[in-house]
Amino acid sequence: MQSHPLRPGPPGIHRCGMRAVLAALVCVSSPAWADDTSAPAQHALAMQAYETSHYAQAAQLLEAPCAANDARSLEVLGFMHWYGSALYGEGPWQRARGRELLSRAAEAGSEVARVVLHPGRRNSPVRMAQRDSR
Repeated sequence: MQSHPLRPGPPGIHRCGMRAVLAALVCVSSPAWADDTSAPAQHALAMQAYETSHYAQAAQLLEAPCAANDARSLEVLGFMHWYGSALYGEGPWQRARGRELLSRAAEAGSEVARVVLHPGRRNSPVRMAQRDSR
């Protein structure tokens, strides 16, 4: 058997290899965890949307893990609401909701949220809320 001059190896290997590549692409483009509704899986999907600047979609995807009290999701969505349109463009951003989500994240074990919420921190949501209420 001779191989094709542009395809090294015996004939037929290229086709089998291409099938394997196509099968792998199908698996990658529709990962099994895409249908998973667990908090870590939903957080992962939300972070993919976040990293591609689809912030409204990320916020929507973070709602379910936040309802399950996932600390990382509460932290991310809390920051998104806190910084709002200044960083994330138009959206349903609410500062009070950001403060509430960050507080829940701190209670769920987020050290970052705990430090951010510390009243001694100059621009903490707690201090800014106190200034806003005056």
